[in-house]
Amino acid sequence: MSPAVCLLAFLVAVGQDERPAETPEKWTDLGRRHLSEGRLDSALEAYEKAAALNPLSSWPHYELAKVHWKSGKARKALDEMAVAIDLTRFDGSGLLTFRLYRAEILVWLGRLDEAESEIKFVLDRDGTNVKAHYEMARLYLKQGRDDEAMDEALAVIKSGTRMDDGSYLVGKILLNKEMYPEASSALRRTLSMNPAHAEARYALAQALKRMGKTEEAAKEMETHQSFQRKRDEVDKLQRSNHEPLCLHCSGILSRLYMELGQFKNARLHAERVLKEKPDDSKSLCRLGYILSEMGDHEGAIRRYRRAMEVQADYAVAYNNLAWLLATVKEFQDPDEAIRLAEKAKDLGSDRPGTLAEARFCNGEVEEACRTLETAIRKGHPEAARYREQLKRFREKRPSGEVPESVTRSTSAPVGEKGESR
Repeated sequence: MSPAVCLLAFLVAVGQDERPAETPEKWTDLGRRHLSEGRLDSALEAYEKAAALNPLSSWPHYELAKVHWKSGKARKALDEMAVAIDLTRFDGSGLLTFRLYRAEILVWLGRLDEAESEIKFVLDRDGTNVKAHYEMARLYLKQGRDDEAMDEALAVIKSGTRMDDGSYLVGKILLNKEMYPEASSALRRTLSMNPAHAEARYALAQALKRMGKTEEAAKEMETHQSFQRKRDEVDKLQRSNHEPLCLHCSGILSRLYMELGQFKNARLHAERVLKEKPDDSKSLCRLGYILSEMGDHEGAIRRYRRAMEVQADYAVAYNNLAWLLATVKEFQDPDEAIRLAEKAKDLGSDRPGTLAEARFCNGEVEEACRTLETAIRKGHPEAARYREQLKRFREKRPSGEVPESVTRSTSAPVGEKGESR
């Protein structure tokens, strides 16, 4: 063989080695990414390829079931779950996850006895499975078995995880029992932990209405409907923009997911926008808020500062960073927080709570109180929350020290974050 032919054969071999392998894992990861972006057709195609490449694996069929259910095809989802469960005899993994997911689909289809059998199967083998206790409580609620539902709800609460869901279940059961004040208290606890908990918000409106508090009930129902409109908008965007999802839609989705408290999805879409438009100040600021809510305060500070660099008159960025520097102990800088809050005010931000918090952090308690008193006296839209903030200042409690029944975000609250709804 001539040297030239040998060289050509070598180059062809190297090129073949460097081509990416068609692996089930690759297609599964791609499918998950498409599903998180709402690209259901692409996710379906990716999972089908993963299943074809590894016909004895149960997991691609589980993923296919999730796509079908999200597409509103519950019976197709159930068919895929039957395949996934059958294949666990070959790969030996995921059986309890699959049986529990099948139970959720059966509940949705109204086949409650079958669903109960599936959940009992899981709990017989893993009595500490919090999701199984949660799903069993929901099933018992549908069947009117309130006492049994309460046992399952308390198991969720005792686990120390999904506390908001456990508290919601207790509230719902008490509502069924016509114990309206007790139901209201439990549901308010849920919403203090998760303000976007749609079911709890709706149940609270019902409890308040039956207590004769019609104005409060109407307000809670209005908030519930506002969250529902956001969810509907998310679904509409995802269903109508599969291939590919445009940047404008990703920007809208990042905001909607943020407002719904779904920060992982919100981050994904914000980062997608910033990959193409790295100097988009609104997306930088939004990502800063999302990261702070996820506990990455250092990452949030970087995004806020970058947003200020690319748009020096963006009041939202100054306000959000001021709040963070006033409330997060690890990064507290009272002087800079005051400077930033005053700058935000000069730029047109109407968020006196941030400036008050910065002054309180700096030991200027009386000045902080006066700032809030002025806003309350002028009828600021956030007056009710400022009264709570003022009460805390007078008790000389920092932002992190809140009453036991309250969960407070370290990021700027709804009225202060500026990015706002």
